[in-house]
Amino acid sequence: MLAISRSKLYELLASGAVRALRIGGSRRIPVSALNDCVSGLLAQCPCTWSPLASGTPTRR
Repeated sequence: MLAISRSKLYELLASGAVRALRIGGSRRIPVSALNDCVSGLLAQCPCTWSPLASGTPTRR
């Protein structure tokens, strides 16, 4: 789970950082689009993070 606000998600969608599909009146976000977005953010981040580590990321 990303733990971001709805408005932040709309911002990411509007900027093109997260891809989505429009099906009728609803918007669908593929899991792969979220994975791509998170991978891109982690590549830009000057910190180290491990899903097994507890706490917040640490700077290098």
